[in-house]
Amino acid sequence: MKINQVSYMKVGKGKSGDKRLWMEGKRMALSGFEKGKAYKSILDLQYKRIDLVLDEGGDKKVSGRKRYGKVLPIIDLCNSTITQYIKQVLGNVDRVRVVFMNQRIRISIHQDDQKKLDREEQTRANLIQGILSEATLCVGGGISSYALHKGFNEAGLHAVSEFVVDMDGRYLQNAIDNNPFITDDTVIFEATLEEMEPVLIKKSMKGKSLDILNISLPCTGHSKAGKVKNKLTHAEEHTSAGTAIIGLLNIIQATNPSSIISENVPQFKNSATKAILEGFLRKSGYQVYEAILGRELGAFEDRNRHIIIALSSGLAKDFQREDIQPSSIPPETLEEVLDDIPDDSPMWQSFESLAKKEQRDKENGKSFKRQLLNPKATKVGAIGKGYNKRRSTEPFLLHPTAQEKSRLLTVGEHARVKNIPEDAVANRSITMAHEILGQSVLFPVFKSLGKLIGTHLRDVALDEPENKEIINHLQEIIIESKDFRETQIEEGDAKLLFFENLRMAAQEVRQLSLFENMNDGLGM
Repeated sequence: MKINQVSYMKVGKGKSGDKRLWMEGKRMALSGFEKGKAYKSILDLQYKRIDLVLDEGGDKKVSGRKRYGKVLPIIDLCNSTITQYIKQVLGNVDRVRVVFMNQRIRISIHQDDQKKLDREEQTRANLIQGILSEATLCVGGGISSYALHKGFNEAGLHAVSEFVVDMDGRYLQNAIDNNPFITDDTVIFEATLEEMEPVLIKKSMKGKSLDILNISLPCTGHSKAGKVKNKLTHAEEHTSAGTAIIGLLNIIQATNPSSIISENVPQFKNSATKAILEGFLRKSGYQVYEAILGRELGAFEDRNRHIIIALSSGLAKDFQREDIQPSSIPPETLEEVLDDIPDDSPMWQSFESLAKKEQRDKENGKSFKRQLLNPKATKVGAIGKGYNKRRSTEPFLLHPTAQEKSRLLTVGEHARVKNIPEDAVANRSITMAHEILGQSVLFPVFKSLGKLIGTHLRDVALDEPENKEIINHLQEIIIESKDFRETQIEEGDAKLLFFENLRMAAQEVRQLSLFENMNDGLGM
């Protein structure tokens, strides 16, 4: 049927408090809705839409008024009946899509609101099973994904890594080899974000929405050093990373995630990219929270990151970003993470060129200083991607007796100051391992984020009124289960074990009428 006009409209409110839709002029007459014409309303619960159809026997008539020398047809839907229709058919939404066709006007849910309903329904169904679907963009060596999944596990949830993306195949190989949560079922995309094709993303996810999208946009253009090195006024001028936001927005639309986590350097907070991302998320129905997080969550390295947490608004009730808790206890001094390196090891060197550079910088009024540490240091500065290049401002450990000598931290020491499991960079060259660690997140930060978000979503699922009857029944089955009683005795934490046992118990209740309408959503 030919479309004459499409209007995306807000649902207003009349003086009586009823819902109100006001349609005037434009292509209404071309669609046949002229002043005085009768029409009727048809409700379609299956497809969630209301059709206004021209019908001589209809109970309503198109009104109108004369403006600009023409009679403009008007349909004013505002009464208790249309309020009930909107609530019953469309779900009490605030925005609608109105399509004007020949002798028919079709009112349906606004695409943003429909996507919001879809993702939240999908996530609630997954949470009842104790699972989450997750994907990571710009995954690097897989560290942030690894940490997030550990946090989800501590919240009693099992997260499935649907796909990961990175433009560097070397880092992807490390993620595949050393991140235990990237499995044979995880789809690997070796691509920039701009190259990602929505049709392939949707195919990899079998048409479903994501629960968690983890993002680490390229930070080169946002960092102070990156701007100086690349002579940038704005981060978005960067030749290879400046347009990543375009690819990201396309991926968000394709995956429709219920929760988004974004990390970047602190300077990202004031960037145009951040403003675009936050504005897009708020417009799309997310509550957005941000923070600068770092070593206070359990690492030794002094590395701060700008964090955005976006939750679909229907899942954001009572969420408090301030509830985040440390996920580990950091060492008190550097000495606690050091390897036993002999005093005569060739790793200890004088690095005379770095000492001369420091002197030149001082004479030229520059503030660059070497970061020379002893084992009693209570923190280390940020260690970057190029650490193995022996750059002057990154951490060096002083020799215990020959003060003119120093050395880089070993790969193991580097991992431990970030509290990253050393197996996350197993079987990699020293240079590659330092690269992966140097551009990664602090492990405790993302583990804490995973636990915070996982716990919140888990509690949302438990508190949903429509789920309480299901959950209560499942709890009865679980408590009666011999396996549960034995596990409870061994582990002693029924709350975290609840979701693990849901998957077993769900098999026993799949025949219940209570679940008949949920089978598709639950994947039973």
